[in-house]
Amino acid sequence: MIFKKIRKGHADWRNFLCSTPARDYVFQKDAYEDQIDRTAEYIRNADCVIIGAGAGASTAAGIQYGGKRFTDNFAEFIKKYGEHYMTDMYAAGFYPYPSEEAKWGYWSKHALMNRFDPPALPLYTELYDIVKNKEYFVLTTNVDHQFYKAGFDEKRIFATQGDYGKIQCQKACHPKTYDAKDLFRKMDKARRDCLIPSELVPKCPVCGGNMAMNLRCDNYFVEDEAWHEAADRYAGFLEQNKDKKVVLLELGVGFNTPIIIRFPFEKMVRENSSYSLIRLNMDEAVVPESFGERAIGIGGDMAKAITDIRGAGIMTQDERREYLIQYLLKEEIPFGRQNIPTDKQGQENLLRSLMNVRPPRPISNDFLKIQDEYLTERNIERGITDVDTLAPVKSDSRLYIWQGDITTLKCDAIVNACNSQMLGCFSPMHACIDNFIHTYAGMELRLKMHEIMAKQGHEEETGKAKITSGYNLPAKYILHTVGPIIQWKVTKEDEDLLASCYTECLKLAADTGVESIAFCCLSTGVFRFPQQRAAEIATNTVKQYLNKDSRIKKVIFNVFKDEDLKIYSGLL
Repeated sequence: MIFKKIRKGHADWRNFLCSTPARDYVFQKDAYEDQIDRTAEYIRNADCVIIGAGAGASTAAGIQYGGKRFTDNFAEFIKKYGEHYMTDMYAAGFYPYPSEEAKWGYWSKHALMNRFDPPALPLYTELYDIVKNKEYFVLTTNVDHQFYKAGFDEKRIFATQGDYGKIQCQKACHPKTYDAKDLFRKMDKARRDCLIPSELVPKCPVCGGNMAMNLRCDNYFVEDEAWHEAADRYAGFLEQNKDKKVVLLELGVGFNTPIIIRFPFEKMVRENSSYSLIRLNMDEAVVPESFGERAIGIGGDMAKAITDIRGAGIMTQDERREYLIQYLLKEEIPFGRQNIPTDKQGQENLLRSLMNVRPPRPISNDFLKIQDEYLTERNIERGITDVDTLAPVKSDSRLYIWQGDITTLKCDAIVNACNSQMLGCFSPMHACIDNFIHTYAGMELRLKMHEIMAKQGHEEETGKAKITSGYNLPAKYILHTVGPIIQWKVTKEDEDLLASCYTECLKLAADTGVESIAFCCLSTGVFRFPQQRAAEIATNTVKQYLNKDSRIKKVIFNVFKDEDLKIYSGLL
């Protein structure tokens, strides 16, 4: 029985293959440099990128099936079976081997050479650099696993034609594939005169018949559960992005199997005016003339083209910083004639100030993309401390004291001491923690807090807390809480409200799945709570909570001043 029935709830693969070939192919005559610059701009401005990769991509990357790479590595097979049949690795795979020992003697070596032994090749790693900060999906007919090795998310890859690393029942008696890496290593080690020992020949665990490579070469190809799940994710991605600005980046797809990638990509461009097609192909970079500027066909060396696109599309930190400053200066009329400093520190201060004063109103996706790239790199430059490298206090393995900038701490959540509006500090370059957190998290944080507060309809009560993503910070989450402001002297109500800040943050963090949380010194700055008493309340409240709720594993008391370090060290 051949398992070809589409499982209930899964996408029908045949829907991806429906297409009509173009009738107006042309080779574009645009200058190569202009094509590269336009491609980089299209990708930079796209909401998402769908990569379609065929055999030409891996050939350009260096996984060549013919020539010297074949003759040098498969000389014994060529000698044994004849050069008339052994013309390249692809043809050799379909030689009518006289036995299973002979068949697996060849395929084990083939799989190791093309799937397991090669490292992540530059073409693929550079391609990943191009799209890693965007929404993307990979559709590929290649079976060499290069996308996985290069760092692409395996949940965003649909390899339609199989995997050199898997085997299946030759007659597809059941819908399952099997990892074969260890088996292929044993075969390779034991192979003599192109043959493997009979005891290493794999047999189907269900029917007892012969096994085969998991490659789509006949009607017996097994589409297992993982294959269908990948098809479902691809179908879902297409549906989610059908109305967005999408770039279809096609790499090395010729006319041998055009119905899987080439023709469907053209169909999507015809049916979606916001879609663009970028086709990279050594000899067949023709594109439909009717697509106009929505199609770019780049011929020649694909590896060079990918390198050049990467170079044209990636801004330096200096370029990102200048772009962000110029954008905000144009947006903010009062600052429109501000002179931009020429030094790096001056520019960083100006950018921070502009971000500090910007009200929570909509902002372009282009700005946010470049801002996120800038802040990600900027936060790395400032240095990141991983909570896993810290040592707990001797008195309690759950508690930590750390002196440093909380915005550089990598843990599950950090706590922000904010005011009742919860929109961040609008004072340019102010030294409060609220200002630092909003600066290095990015504009998205203020926009999110505005959304939360608008929905709430009133200012935040003292002693309560809210939670958001950490955005560009090393921490996954930010907990925002309003501490008590001391007018004359500390009252019992003030102490209770400060304790509530800690309790509410811990509860919200635990309910969110947070296991490590870092508290700054709440209310001790401009809110004027005495440092010693604030630290006593903080440590006592946290201990009491942890004794009742074990979901929080690590609590870090973050201090900045030497005085606070001395106080907390004395208490713990």
